[in-house]
Formats: sequence, C-alpha cells, structure tokens
Amino acid sequence: MDNIQNKINEYYDWLRDKTILKKLDKGWFEIETPYLDRDNDYIQIYIKKEGQTYILSDGGYTIDDLEDNGVNFNNEKRERILQIIMNNFNISKQNDKSLIIEANESNFKLKKHSLIQAILAIGDMFYLSSPIIKSLFFEEVALWFKQENIRTTKNINFTGKTGFKYPFDFVIPASNNSSERIIKVINNPTREKIIATAFSWEDTKSERQKEDTNSSLYAFLNDVDTIDKNKVIIPLQEYGIKPVLWSKRSEYKAELIA
Repeated sequence: MDNIQNKINEYYDWLRDKTILKKLDKGWFEIETPYLDRDNDYIQIYIKKEGQTYILSDGGYTIDDLEDNGVNFNNEKRERILQIIMNNFNISKQNDKSLIIEANESNFKLKKHSLIQAILAIGDMFYLSSPIIKSLFFEEVALWFKQENIRTTKNINFTGKTGFKYPFDFVIPASNNSSERIIKVINNPTREKIIATAFSWEDTKSERQKEDTNSSLYAFLNDVDTIDKNKVIIPLQEYGIKPVLWSKRSEYKAELIA
C-alpha cells in the first residue's frame, strides 16, 4: 500500500514540476503540460478569465494538426467519432477548430483535466489515416466482444476519490462466476498514456470497492507495433492492471465471458 501511495505522490510531483505557466496578450495564459502528443511535443492549453468563468482552449492546434497530417473531418465516420469524444468530455468546438470548455472556481481542475484527456483522445484519431489500421481500435474491440458474445456496456465514467471523472471504454458486469471487469482501450500505448491509465485506475479503484464490486481493470493494447515490455506491460502489472495484447486477446476470452 505504501509503495502505491508513493507512486501516486510521484505522479502529482511530476505534474507540478513539468507544468509551465506563461502570460500572453489580451488576458490569455498558456499552460504547457507534461503530457506529450503523438509528435512528442508537450501539449499546451490556453486559459482566459471572463467574469466568474474560465475559458479553456487548445487554440485549434489538435484538429489543425490532424488535418495537416491527412485526417479529413469531411468523413462522416470521423466526424461522428470526434463528436462522441467531445460529448464524453463535455467539450465544444469553436469555429470548427478550437476545442473549448468552460469552468468556474469550484470545478476548474476537473475541467482542465477533461480538456487534456479530450486532446489526447482526439489526437489518437491520427491513426485512422494509417493504412495499417482500417478502423478505430475501439471499434475493433467492440466488434470482437460482439462476435464472442461478451456482454458489455460502452463509454462509462467513474468518479475517483479525488473527484475527477475518468472515462472507461467498456464494463462487463459482475456475474455469479466473476466480479465486475472494466476495460480501457489504448490504441497507441505511450508512457504518458500508461501513467494516466494507472493513475485513473488507482484513483477509481477504491471508490468501486466501496460499492463492493471488487472490480478489475483490463488494458487492451494495440500491438500492431512492437510494445516495450518494460515501459508498458510491467508498469500496468505493478498497478494490478491486466495488459491484454490485441494479438493475444483470445487467451482472455474465458475470463471475460464468465
């Protein structure tokens, strides 16, 4: 328990140490976060206070970057996926580009968290332009569950002990033979995404246990590219998360269908 608490404290220290605030013109501030985008650049968000409201934005970078790299949002499927992600995080889109969320004094940290998570999720849509991946990994996982008669509920948010809400992709309800199983789908398993997944699970797990669910988390990992065991598999296991390589998903069928 002490080791896990130390890991959580290290995560908070990492967030504080790697966050940089810069004042801009016209009342705007830039926050450089420690989270990396797919180009390994630090994600930046912009904040401005108007009366009692804080306006938080990505400045249009996320969608501009995707379009510059071949992700065309004139495609109905991609537009639908984008809208689903924005709805999950209560994000709106301004002038068809900027991702926007409003906050007040009491929910500022939650809204900032939501915007960063939305930017990371939308950034993953880059992989829709790859000829290797013909559909969003989430949809591939959903189709496999359906084909194997694994009953799930999609797109569930759980609140952790910090008050943050975390999106999880699927939940398999408890049965007479098994406890609740929660699924997180990770299309591009980077170090930052593994850290964020581990933190969200550690924050959520204790709240789920209060409901006597004895929940377990499975991380479905797209291993179309080679996955570094030391950076992905082992860290997940240290937090009690079961890593499921997509190429070896059949090995987990029995415990997911139970």
